[in-house]
Amino acid sequence: MAESLPYFARQREACDRWGSGCYFCTKKSPCKFKNAKEKITETFVDNSSIESLPRDGALLVHGHGLVDVNFMVSRHTVWTDKGTMPWGYFGISRSPPDVDYESLLDTLFRENVVGRLSYTLRTNTSQDANFISGNLTLGETIKESVTSEYVFTKFVFSPSHHRALSAVFVYFLRLFDEAGNPRSKEGLTRRGPGSYLAIVDTGANGIYLPQLNLVEDILMSLKVKLRQKGYDDERISLMWRREGNGFLHVKEEAVSFLPVLGLAITDGPEPLMVKIHPKHYCMKLGGGKVVVSVQYSANAGLGTPFFMAYTVHVDYADHKIALLEN
Repeated sequence: MAESLPYFARQREACDRWGSGCYFCTKKSPCKFKNAKEKITETFVDNSSIESLPRDGALLVHGHGLVDVNFMVSRHTVWTDKGTMPWGYFGISRSPPDVDYESLLDTLFRENVVGRLSYTLRTNTSQDANFISGNLTLGETIKESVTSEYVFTKFVFSPSHHRALSAVFVYFLRLFDEAGNPRSKEGLTRRGPGSYLAIVDTGANGIYLPQLNLVEDILMSLKVKLRQKGYDDERISLMWRREGNGFLHVKEEAVSFLPVLGLAITDGPEPLMVKIHPKHYCMKLGGGKVVVSVQYSANAGLGTPFFMAYTVHVDYADHKIALLEN
């Protein structure tokens, strides 16, 4: 599972395949991925994957001349959504202990370019896009004057990634209506593990959770709400369609009747509930339809909809994640 921000290159350089995103190498010395011993493969929660070759070079940031900066030249090997295929990646995770390469964030901190091992991602919520875009600030500290506006949760230790990738525990899932009332009579929520680790994944374009029949529960909730609003069975059947890849497509006129996803990310009698509304997890397809970007996956990941709902501040030093509702 990778934590990266897709970006797009507009010209070809060493790699002769258009869209490869490589402009680090000269045309006389292209990257050779085949049989490369140092090749690293990373897989996203939707089973898309990229392979990368480690490189080093000089980087100039606001007048700071840096040397021996580690970076990766990457290309996709499997991409499930061809329409949103990125051409390159800008990584903001740290390196796990078993990786010899220093992360970009660690390099910037070591060279005093940033004063803290942290990042803040403020998503442009007005943009209808599969992947997040917005303002990324490295090394930021939340000002005391606005601390009360944020909610804080633990930065969970992952056995596989340690704290290289930001993660939270999801203790349970609930579905709510827009007024905040639980839709508890629709047979929802606790099918699956009692609690699980979820990567806060800037490289994922959806919400992926190990909740059995999650999409079916969302669909059931939608049908119940439509019926309450006077829709008959024939009209309800025209409001949705389940695609072969498992994703749910819904007519735009029915989006407001979809449930709000509530994820408890702290334990106890009054857990901190992260709420992700339909406007956050629905992506326009054209033709008056949207896709519900929520899917079952054995590996949990909180992607684009999570960042649409919240400004996310990750502090690798204090092991905390701060959320500000957008």
